[in-house]
Amino acid sequence: RKTRPFLRGSTLKEENSHLEEKAWLRAETIRQMRLTKVSIVDAYAGSGAVWNRVEEMLPDVTVMRLSIEKRKSVADPSAIVGDNMKVLPTLDFSQIDLIDLDAFGFPTSQIEVCAKRAPDVPVVVTAIANHYAPTPYPVCDSVGFPREWVDRKADIPHLLFAKRRWTYWEHYL
Repeated sequence: RKTRPFLRGSTLKEENSHLEEKAWLRAETIRQMRLTKVSIVDAYAGSGAVWNRVEEMLPDVTVMRLSIEKRKSVADPSAIVGDNMKVLPTLDFSQIDLIDLDAFGFPTSQIEVCAKRAPDVPVVVTAIANHYAPTPYPVCDSVGFPREWVDRKADIPHLLFAKRRWTYWEHYL
């Protein structure tokens, strides 16, 4: 029997937290795609630790990675340093097999760009959220909450939506 990592519920929220789980999710996706050579866009690349671990897990798979990282101080030397929301809309996804969105927060804008520009390319998404942070409107909208309920200036506290945030997130996806 195979055990699968489950990412919800931990209090650890930092760069490369859950490295094994994140790498496993990506490696399993590639295994299911049955590819021996995979071209990916890594929109939140960081130092490349997640994909370095994926490559260790899949020694028979050649990974070609186009990395985008906003923070020059942590970016891999081969990465495009910049805002992924400026880069993603300009990319030609015709030769891309997989898009990776490993964000601090909810990458709703990036998902929308990928859905429009590369509707047939699978997207692997992992997100980190602070319990006290607001749930993004696109996520709440996907389950029918009116915008005025989610507005930070509204009389309804945004923490009401935090308890079921991950259920709403799964619905949004």
